[in-house]
Amino acid sequence: MKSSQAKVKKPFLGEYLILAFSTWNRVGFGVKVTQAMREELISERLEPVMAAVDARRIVIGAPLLPTKFVWRGAEYTVAEVLEEWKETGPCHHGSGERYVRKHWFRLRMASGEEMKLYFERHARSAKQMKQRWWLYTVATE
Repeated sequence: MKSSQAKVKKPFLGEYLILAFSTWNRVGFGVKVTQAMREELISERLEPVMAAVDARRIVIGAPLLPTKFVWRGAEYTVAEVLEEWKETGPCHHGSGERYVRKHWFRLRMASGEEMKLYFERHARSAKQMKQRWWLYTVATE
């Protein structure tokens, strides 16, 4: 048998994980190196600028995603929707149905930040009826 045709021993799971981990961060092994962003937990209310909304979303039943938000007195413009998903929960009345509780969005803003925010389908209380948009995290380089 030629050396190029030699049987290769297949590693067991532990060896594979170590090999994958050891080559993950090395440059030159096909791993793309990107600059890490620092993500900070905010958990504060956002004020949507409702004059600027994406009305195409009405058709699919999602909330109107404003293209601008005000947070801490500064206005932020949405440049790109990077990701969106829904958070569901069980029915509060005992049926087996699941309902959408929150609509989540990961956005790139025109100023460069990545913001993760969500829209609550139901207000937390009667006093907070208009407080539906919340900024969860902000990531900066």
